[in-house]
Amino acid sequence: MELSTKGISLKVPNETKDVVIREVLPGTTVGGGGGSKESANPPIPSPVPLSPATAPDEKLKEPLIEIPPPIPTSPLQMEIKTCKFYHGIIPRVDAEMSLRYVGDYLLRRAEPTEGVAGQYLVISVKREGGFVHVPLSQDREGPLKQFYFMPTVKDSSVLSVIDGHLARGLPICITWNAYLRKPVNRSTWLIAHEDVILYKKIGSGAFGEVFLARMVDPTSEYVLDCAVKKLKMEATMDAKLRFMKEARMMRKCYKHKHVVMIFGIATLNSPLLILMELCPNGSLISHLRKNKGKVTVLDKLRFSAEASSGLAHLEKMNCIHRDVAARNCLLSSKNEIKISDFGLADNKGMAIDFSLDKLPIKWLAPETMQDKVYSLKSDIWAFGVMIWEIFADGDEPYPGLNNVQARAKIVVHDYRMKFPDETPVDVVQVIATCWNKNPDHRSMMSAHAIALQQIYDSKIPLLFNQSPNMVTPLITNPVVPLPPENVPFSPPSDNCDKSSYHNRD
Repeated sequence: MELSTKGISLKVPNETKDVVIREVLPGTTVGGGGGSKESANPPIPSPVPLSPATAPDEKLKEPLIEIPPPIPTSPLQMEIKTCKFYHGIIPRVDAEMSLRYVGDYLLRRAEPTEGVAGQYLVISVKREGGFVHVPLSQDREGPLKQFYFMPTVKDSSVLSVIDGHLARGLPICITWNAYLRKPVNRSTWLIAHEDVILYKKIGSGAFGEVFLARMVDPTSEYVLDCAVKKLKMEATMDAKLRFMKEARMMRKCYKHKHVVMIFGIATLNSPLLILMELCPNGSLISHLRKNKGKVTVLDKLRFSAEASSGLAHLEKMNCIHRDVAARNCLLSSKNEIKISDFGLADNKGMAIDFSLDKLPIKWLAPETMQDKVYSLKSDIWAFGVMIWEIFADGDEPYPGLNNVQARAKIVVHDYRMKFPDETPVDVVQVIATCWNKNPDHRSMMSAHAIALQQIYDSKIPLLFNQSPNMVTPLITNPVVPLPPENVPFSPPSDNCDKSSYHNRD
């Protein structure tokens, strides 16, 4: 049965309804980014003097601005839906990443508080030294019930209100003298829901579902097969923020042959959608278990080398995956490894997180079990466990032990698993450094990637000595995108294992 996202009801992610001031993002300079490129018109007046209660050395969280609270707007006007600088349902951090120069602005949507219905338009503006987010308000009384961001500029059209601020040179926020100068249009990676068709559910979890789908590529107008992760309508604010963070992490800079690529995200309506590269051959763990005893050592070496290559790229980008495992490696149409599932990923390089208490114990490093410390080196420990999975044909790590017993053996007795007998000795030696109890003594992922690639290259001559029925066939005819007018009505390939893209609670 064909599913479509057309006409899906509007709902928006959770945010406060007050004007919010946010300081510059980490790693940016105050007033330096593009200051010389700013237009001198309109001039920026001197800042409003601060009262003793809000001295300059004190951090302001919410300015005292005398405007009525915003009123939930009626269903979005068509002018908003078609407006190029309307970005849909995105959190503040995504809006701020799009605003580069002082005076840059965009429109987005938010909802008031958890469990409270209503839709709010918010205008996000880059100001000197930070950002300001001002919600749209509407007159409570009177026949016109005009819209406004500040009471000085009102109109029955939201875009006319914005034009009024631009034409008259009036600030959108008086306290911080935030002026509108240049709209920031949506990028091509923001996909319209109307350009996505969902076909078949292939996975589900606590917060979302994954579908086989097709999408119209906005850069070429070709139709592409893809995988779509759809956020559940009843998802909490925390789930929505995590969902958007996953999309942000995927699109940031993780373009690599062995990392699942993101095509875009649909934010203009609900539910939120992440559109990803389709890996039709399912998860690595399923492949190993279905073909137990049939996957050659050479293929296992290739899987190990390709996975280490993708993880080395994430390491280069300072990304902690935090859930490295064979279940989170997908196989492309050519049976190539693609690192997937960035729901827990972080770009801090190291993090202490006490909120993640449902992660599989058997993949966690000792410092994570004891102190909740996640780092690039804890990913390397998990990578070692994943290599064991590969050579054990998808068996569960620490066989015969439950989670409590496995934790005690690792932390207290410094126990390490024995690799299956068929594992090459040089692979065992490489992985031994992954399981060093001291994180500082574990080699970098880039070093493991080089070592495993060299081992694989040295074993390639074995390919010619293997019987044909022991070699995993590779598909060499990738699907070429078709123009919209030539696309058949058949759904995408059903050759996707149900465990692919499966979200765990």
